[in-house]
Amino acid sequence: MSLGRQLDADGVPATRSVAWMWLLYAGLGFLGGQVLAAVFIGVAAAISGQYHQITMLSKLSEPPTWFVLSTLFGLWGGFLGAAVLASRLRGSKHLVADLGLRFRWIDVIGIPIGVAGQYLIVLLYVPIAQALSQVARLRYAPADTIIMHPTRWWWIAAALD
Repeated sequence: MSLGRQLDADGVPATRSVAWMWLLYAGLGFLGGQVLAAVFIGVAAAISGQYHQITMLSKLSEPPTWFVLSTLFGLWGGFLGAAVLASRLRGSKHLVADLGLRFRWIDVIGIPIGVAGQYLIVLLYVPIAQALSQVARLRYAPADTIIMHPTRWWWIAAALD
């Protein structure tokens, strides 16, 4: 029975050894993805002329877009490779059937929801970034400047506590 049908029927792996194989394939996919990401980073860095700066780029708080995309393509390539490997070795050799992949028109609504969610996350990070900037700027100020100043809204919360 394919993995997709087992999951549709609220199934679990039939035996302990099958469950360990699922876990092994997931681990191999992750490790393969890390190796693939390193290869993609090397190729992208060589193309951009920054091959000797890979270590420095990986330590940046916000690495370049090409660096992030290279790692993501590598990681997801490893996960996809693990799914194909599991289908070929333990499944019916049909990835779509084994994983229960299917598309319904209602799934299209996920596209605008996903795009809107990306913008929502950006909007949620704006006040957090401003707060972190303010904390960094005021970290050596006296405590009453940071918390109890009457122009700050949270002095009310501190007074209620």
